Amino acid sequence: MTRAKHLKGTCSHCRLPFEFPADSIGLTSQCPHCGQPTELLLAPPPADTSASRRLMAWTLVAGLVVAVGVIVPLVGLKFFQKKLAERRANQSVTTTTGSPPANGIPKKP
Repeated sequence: MTRAKHLKGTCSHCRLPFEFPADSIGLTSQCPHCGQPTELLLAPPPADTSASRRLMAWTLVAGLVVAVGVIVPLVGLKFFQKKLAERRANQSVTTTTGSPPANGIPKKP
């Protein structure tokens, strides 16, 4: 007794999976779930989601790297601009008041 190989397919009406003998491929039969006539075809292979998940993860990583690469220099620039403005303000106060510098070391003439 030989066993017939069974294939997996899906109904074109209810989309539920079912098995059928391999030698029946291409024929029309009634769906065991909904009873509608459906052509016996192989079910489409499942979509490979691992590649798209990896692509999404690497895109997110690249976006974070770019964001950090833009934000950190901008924050540093603002920080040093603030320090420079403070230094200029201290220098202008020192030259107008004639008081010694904040660090206590007199400037050389």
